[in-house]
Amino acid sequence: MKKHLVILAALSLITANADAQKLKNLFNSSTTTDVLNAITGGATATTVSLPGTWTYQGSAVDLSGEKALSNVAAAAAESTISSRLDAELAKVGITAGKMKITFKSDSTFVCNLGNINVPGTWSQKGTEIKLTCSYAGVIKLLTLDNGQVTGTQNGCQMVFEADNFLAFVKNVLATIDEQGSDATISSIKSLLENYNKLKLGFRLSL
Repeated sequence: MKKHLVILAALSLITANADAQKLKNLFNSSTTTDVLNAITGGATATTVSLPGTWTYQGSAVDLSGEKALSNVAAAAAESTISSRLDAELAKVGITAGKMKITFKSDSTFVCNLGNINVPGTWSQKGTEIKLTCSYAGVIKLLTLDNGQVTGTQNGCQMVFEADNFLAFVKNVLATIDEQGSDATISSIKSLLENYNKLKLGFRLSL
Protein backbone atom coordinates (compact mmCIF):
# COMPACT_ATOMS: atom_id res chain seq x y z
CA MET A 1 0.00 0.00 0.00
CA LYS A 2 2.76 2.42 0.98
CA LYS A 3 4.55 1.55 -2.25
CA HIS A 4 1.45 2.47 -4.27
CA LEU A 5 1.12 5.79 -2.42
CA VAL A 6 4.75 6.61 -3.15
CA ILE A 7 4.22 5.86 -6.85
CA LEU A 8 1.05 8.01 -6.97
CA ALA A 9 2.83 10.87 -5.23
CA ALA A 10 5.70 10.65 -7.70
CA LEU A 11 3.31 10.66 -10.67
CA SER A 12 1.47 13.69 -9.25
CA LEU A 13 4.74 15.53 -8.84
CA ILE A 14 5.79 14.74 -12.42
CA THR A 15 2.41 15.92 -13.76
CA ALA A 16 2.57 19.12 -11.74
CA ASN A 17 6.09 19.83 -12.97
CA ALA A 18 5.03 19.15 -16.55
CA ASP A 19 2.04 21.50 -16.25
CA ALA A 20 4.23 24.17 -14.69
CA GLN A 21 6.72 23.81 -17.53
CA LYS A 22 3.93 24.11 -20.09
CA LEU A 23 2.68 27.26 -18.37
CA LYS A 24 6.21 28.67 -18.29
CA ASN A 25 6.69 27.87 -21.97
CA LEU A 26 3.38 29.52 -22.79
CA PHE A 27 4.35 32.81 -21.14
CA ASN A 28 7.76 32.66 -22.77
CA SER A 29 6.38 31.81 -26.21
CA SER A 30 6.53 34.16 -29.17
CA THR A 31 2.79 33.64 -29.67
CA THR A 32 1.99 35.13 -26.28
CA THR A 33 4.40 37.97 -26.92
CA ASP A 34 2.72 38.68 -30.25
CA VAL A 35 -0.72 38.76 -28.61
CA LEU A 36 0.46 41.15 -25.90
CA ASN A 37 2.16 43.35 -28.46
CA ALA A 38 -1.03 43.40 -30.53
CA ILE A 39 -2.87 44.73 -27.50
CA THR A 40 -0.22 47.18 -26.29
CA GLY A 41 1.36 48.07 -29.60
CA GLY A 42 4.67 46.90 -28.20
CA ALA A 43 4.91 50.19 -26.34
CA THR A 44 6.39 50.50 -22.88
CA ALA A 45 6.12 53.30 -20.35
CA THR A 46 9.89 53.70 -20.03
CA THR A 47 11.42 57.12 -20.63
CA VAL A 48 12.86 57.48 -24.13
CA SER A 49 16.14 59.32 -24.72
CA LEU A 50 15.37 61.45 -27.79
CA PRO A 51 18.68 63.04 -28.91
CA GLY A 52 19.60 61.51 -32.26
CA THR A 53 18.17 61.16 -35.76
CA TRP A 54 14.91 59.24 -35.93
CA THR A 55 13.27 57.88 -39.08
CA TYR A 56 9.51 57.88 -39.60
CA GLN A 57 8.19 54.32 -39.85
CA GLY A 58 4.46 54.97 -40.05
CA SER A 59 1.54 56.40 -38.12
CA ALA A 60 0.81 55.64 -34.48
CA VAL A 61 -2.71 55.36 -33.07
CA ASP A 62 -3.69 55.28 -29.40
CA LEU A 63 -7.24 54.45 -28.30
CA SER A 64 -6.43 53.88 -24.62
CA GLY A 65 -8.77 56.73 -23.68
CA GLU A 66 -11.74 55.03 -25.36
CA LYS A 67 -13.42 53.30 -22.41
CA ALA A 68 -16.10 51.65 -24.54
CA LEU A 69 -13.58 49.32 -26.16
CA SER A 70 -11.84 46.31 -24.68
CA ASN A 71 -8.08 46.03 -25.04
CA VAL A 72 -8.43 43.54 -27.88
CA ALA A 73 -11.08 45.62 -29.71
CA ALA A 74 -8.97 48.77 -29.27
CA ALA A 75 -5.89 47.00 -30.66
CA ALA A 76 -7.88 45.87 -33.72
CA ALA A 77 -9.31 49.36 -34.25
CA GLU A 78 -5.88 50.97 -33.84
CA SER A 79 -4.41 48.63 -36.45
CA THR A 80 -7.22 49.41 -38.91
CA ILE A 81 -7.01 53.18 -38.43
CA SER A 82 -3.21 53.13 -38.67
CA SER A 83 -3.26 51.15 -41.93
CA ARG A 84 -5.79 53.49 -43.53
CA LEU A 85 -4.00 56.56 -42.21
CA ASP A 86 -0.74 55.28 -43.69
CA ALA A 87 -2.51 54.74 -47.02
CA GLU A 88 -3.85 58.30 -47.05
CA LEU A 89 -0.50 59.84 -46.11
CA ALA A 90 1.26 57.72 -48.73
CA LYS A 91 -0.88 59.39 -51.40
CA VAL A 92 0.96 62.63 -50.70
CA GLY A 93 4.37 61.05 -50.29
CA ILE A 94 4.61 60.66 -46.51
CA THR A 95 5.86 57.10 -46.24
CA ALA A 96 8.17 55.07 -44.03
CA GLY A 97 11.77 56.15 -44.40
CA LYS A 98 10.98 59.49 -46.07
CA MET A 99 10.68 61.79 -43.05
CA LYS A 100 13.45 62.15 -40.48
CA ILE A 101 13.53 64.09 -37.21
CA THR A 102 16.83 65.01 -35.57
CA PHE A 103 16.48 65.87 -31.89
CA LYS A 104 19.40 67.81 -30.46
CA SER A 105 20.50 67.98 -26.85
CA ASP A 106 19.96 71.77 -26.82
CA SER A 107 16.18 71.18 -27.07
CA THR A 108 15.97 72.04 -30.76
CA PHE A 109 15.05 69.70 -33.60
CA VAL A 110 14.89 69.61 -37.38
CA CYS A 111 12.22 67.68 -39.25
CA ASN A 112 13.53 66.77 -42.71
CA LEU A 113 10.95 66.30 -45.48
CA GLY A 114 13.00 65.71 -48.61
CA ASN A 115 14.24 69.15 -49.64
CA ILE A 116 12.45 70.95 -46.80
CA ASN A 117 13.71 71.29 -43.24
CA VAL A 118 11.20 72.31 -40.58
CA PRO A 119 13.00 73.51 -37.42
CA GLY A 120 11.55 73.69 -33.95
CA THR A 121 12.01 73.09 -30.26
CA TRP A 122 11.13 70.15 -28.07
CA SER A 123 10.67 69.51 -24.38
CA GLN A 124 10.22 66.25 -22.54
CA LYS A 125 9.23 65.40 -19.00
CA GLY A 126 9.13 61.67 -18.43
CA THR A 127 6.77 60.34 -21.09
CA GLU A 128 5.28 63.78 -21.81
CA ILE A 129 6.44 65.45 -25.03
CA LYS A 130 5.88 68.87 -26.61
CA LEU A 131 7.00 69.93 -30.08
CA THR A 132 6.87 73.49 -31.41
CA CYS A 133 7.48 73.80 -35.14
CA SER A 134 8.41 76.95 -37.01
CA TYR A 135 8.91 77.50 -40.73
CA ALA A 136 9.43 80.61 -42.82
CA GLY A 137 6.58 79.57 -45.09
CA VAL A 138 3.33 78.04 -43.89
CA ILE A 139 4.22 76.53 -40.50
CA LYS A 140 4.66 79.23 -37.85
CA LEU A 141 4.87 78.25 -34.21
CA LEU A 142 2.58 75.25 -34.55
CA THR A 143 2.68 73.40 -31.25
CA LEU A 144 2.09 69.72 -30.74
CA ASP A 145 1.59 69.52 -26.98
CA ASN A 146 0.14 67.14 -24.40
CA GLY A 147 1.88 64.34 -26.27
CA GLN A 148 3.08 60.98 -25.00
CA VAL A 149 6.33 59.36 -26.08
CA THR A 150 6.83 55.69 -25.27
CA GLY A 151 9.41 53.10 -26.18
CA THR A 152 8.61 50.32 -28.65
CA GLN A 153 10.45 47.22 -29.81
CA ASN A 154 11.88 49.15 -32.78
CA GLY A 155 12.24 52.65 -31.34
CA CYS A 156 9.49 54.88 -30.00
CA GLN A 157 6.10 56.32 -30.76
CA MET A 158 4.76 59.82 -30.18
CA VAL A 159 1.03 60.47 -30.02
CA PHE A 160 -0.95 63.69 -29.67
CA GLU A 161 -4.62 64.65 -29.60
CA ALA A 162 -6.05 63.87 -33.03
CA ASP A 163 -7.12 67.42 -33.97
CA ASN A 164 -3.73 68.80 -32.97
CA PHE A 165 -1.87 66.17 -34.98
CA LEU A 166 -4.07 66.65 -38.06
CA ALA A 167 -3.43 70.42 -37.93
CA PHE A 168 0.29 69.60 -38.03
CA VAL A 169 -0.16 67.20 -40.97
CA LYS A 170 -2.23 69.78 -42.89
CA ASN A 171 0.47 72.42 -42.42
CA VAL A 172 3.18 69.97 -43.47
CA LEU A 173 1.26 69.09 -46.64
CA ALA A 174 0.76 72.77 -47.45
CA THR A 175 4.45 73.45 -46.83
CA ILE A 176 5.59 70.78 -49.26
CA ASP A 177 2.87 71.92 -51.68
CA GLU A 178 1.28 68.53 -52.06
CA GLN A 179 -1.92 68.44 -54.09
CA GLY A 180 -5.10 67.16 -52.50
CA SER A 181 -4.07 67.90 -48.91
CA ASP A 182 -7.58 69.02 -47.91
CA ALA A 183 -9.06 65.86 -49.40
CA THR A 184 -6.49 63.79 -47.51
CA ILE A 185 -7.31 65.47 -44.19
CA SER A 186 -11.06 65.08 -44.80
CA SER A 187 -10.60 61.40 -45.58
CA ILE A 188 -8.54 60.89 -42.42
CA LYS A 189 -11.12 62.70 -40.29
CA SER A 190 -13.84 60.41 -41.62
CA LEU A 191 -11.93 57.46 -40.15
CA LEU A 192 -12.07 59.00 -36.70
CA GLU A 193 -15.73 59.95 -36.36
CA ASN A 194 -16.67 57.05 -34.09
CA TYR A 195 -13.87 57.42 -31.57
CA ASN A 196 -13.36 59.70 -28.59
CA LYS A 197 -10.07 60.71 -26.98
CA LEU A 198 -8.17 59.37 -29.97
CA LYS A 199 -4.47 60.17 -30.25
CA LEU A 200 -2.41 60.09 -33.44
CA GLY A 201 1.25 60.45 -34.13
CA PHE A 202 4.44 58.88 -35.41
CA ARG A 203 6.28 55.60 -35.07
CA LEU A 204 10.02 56.32 -35.18
CA SER A 205 13.19 54.26 -35.24
CA LEU A 206 16.85 55.20 -34.76
